[in-house]
Amino acid sequence: MRSPKIRTIVILAAILLLGTISTLAMAIRSPYDAYQITWPEIGALPHEEAIVLFADQEGQLLKQARVTQHQKGGIYYVPWELLIDPLMPKNTSSIYLVHNHPSGNPTLSQPDIELGSFWTYEALQKGIQFDLLAITANNGYTSLVETGRLLSKEELTQSNSGYLSYVVRPGIKILGSGFAKIFADSAK
Repeated sequence: MRSPKIRTIVILAAILLLGTISTLAMAIRSPYDAYQITWPEIGALPHEEAIVLFADQEGQLLKQARVTQHQKGGIYYVPWELLIDPLMPKNTSSIYLVHNHPSGNPTLSQPDIELGSFWTYEALQKGIQFDLLAITANNGYTSLVETGRLLSKEELTQSNSGYLSYVVRPGIKILGSGFAKIFADSAK
């Protein structure tokens, strides 16, 4: 007969496996579905992190990417898949950028709205739907699409939002933080 410790470990492993299988099997057809999938990973973190979900027309998850780690002020994200075609999972029809707001306030900030609006227009040029979500520890979320806060192309132009703001600068920050980490790791 197995010991109680081994039995407990087997039960916990089965629960984790079933949870993983059910998450993978869950269809992503709405911002709520994207929120449900990402909340367990980042919803209650004390710092901002983001997850990007790529889904096909049936809502099947094609790719999931964790795009930031322990950022204090905002998220650095460039969806290279939208810019470099071979990186895009085949049959992608929707992309959800989900990030947490550790403050507990699910309201989208002006930078969230500008970032989400910019990438929405870039995605639409490829026939792909894009949405940006903010989630909180108390199980709340806000979707750019559902709230109708999408800026017009003219408003984006007036706010000087463009490739410099959402591709070049974040790309440099991402590279810079990567190099800083490499140098810090090699100094240890």
